[in-house]
Formats: sequence, structure tokens, C-alpha cells
Amino acid sequence: MATTLQLRVLFFDVFGTCVAQRTPVADELWKATREALESDESSISSEVRTKAAEMEWNKEGEKFVRESNGTVDWRAVDKHRAELLPQLLVRHGLIIPHEDASTSEFQVGEGSLRDESQLKHLGLVWHRLTPWPDTCHGLDLLDRKLSTVTPSNSYNDLLEDLVARSNIPFTHIYSADMFRSFKPNPKVYLGAAEKMGVKPEEYLWELLIEENVFQFFG
Repeated sequence: MATTLQLRVLFFDVFGTCVAQRTPVADELWKATREALESDESSISSEVRTKAAEMEWNKEGEKFVRESNGTVDWRAVDKHRAELLPQLLVRHGLIIPHEDASTSEFQVGEGSLRDESQLKHLGLVWHRLTPWPDTCHGLDLLDRKLSTVTPSNSYNDLLEDLVARSNIPFTHIYSADMFRSFKPNPKVYLGAAEKMGVKPEEYLWELLIEENVFQFFG
């Protein structure tokens, strides 16, 4: 006979679980590319135009997501992604680096697909990700009986911005900077449980939720 769970809290991963990552990132990269190519004011070189039009943006979007999800200092997540995107585009010849011996900072040269400010905006795409179609409704239902919490491998400002933009109804927002570590370090799991004041038998992580939560709701 199934044991009734005395649940109080559900812990969720956010990126990929509650919000889509790969498709929205790829879509935004392609949308920005299309707008640049169609702009009358664009100074993109003909060679870059050809390469951009032929690029498999779905694959490159997935690569950007995969490489962006490495465990870097939580305070540098946005900086890491802002630096990674032009590196990816340089490899494909879509950004032409500007050589300047007076500075070590990356600069975009003439004829490139995007300029520095546009690249910075694209690098912040994680702030603008959209929830899966059933995320908000599902969390609304869960919130009636439980606390829903986000111990995410990110930092608080990013999560606060994402949740505010997309209206995802988590009851508590926790992030790596609160615990000064990344999952799978036990400090994150135990720290989140401690902050919620729950015992191990009173919470579930989302990997276990699908097979167990329906016992709770009967």
C-alpha cells in the first residue's frame, strides 16, 4: 500500500524544467539575425550576410545554452554569457573582431552581424525566457496546498527578473548565491530545506515529484 506523503514543500529546477531554454534562445538569436539582415540601416558585409542566412540557428542555439550552463561564479553568470555569445559568433565568421592594442576588451568590427550593445542584449536572453504552457497553471494548483520553491543554479536578480516578467507563481525564490554553492553540492539542498524549515520527509525535488505528488493529491 502506498505511503501517504506529509509534504509541505516542492523544490523545482527552473531552467529547462519550468521555462523552456533551447528553443527560445535559438528563436531569439534567429529573430535578431533576421531583423539585422532586413534592416535598411545595416552595414553587415555581404560575406557575413551569406553566413548568417545559412547558419543552422537551432543547433547554434542549443550549443549556446549548453556552453552557458557551466558552473561559473553566480555573480558572473550574465557576464559569462555576454562574453560567450560573441565568441560563438566569431567562430562562425558572423562577428569581425576589432583589433585595438590599447584595450583588452572585446570590440566588434565593421561589417559584423551585431554591435556590442545588441550582443549584450542577446546575452541576457535568460531573463526573458517563457514558461512551458502548463507551468503557471500547474504551480497555481500546487500552491493551494504546498510551497513551491526554486533552489536554482543562478543568482537572485536573474530569477526575480524572470519570474516577474513571466508571472510564474513560485511561492519562494531561492538561488545559488544564497548558499554560495551550486547543485549538486548538498549545501544547496540542505540550505533550501533549512530556510523553509522542513524535514527530509516533508519536501520533494522535482525529479521525484512526477511519480509521488499524485499520492498527495489523492
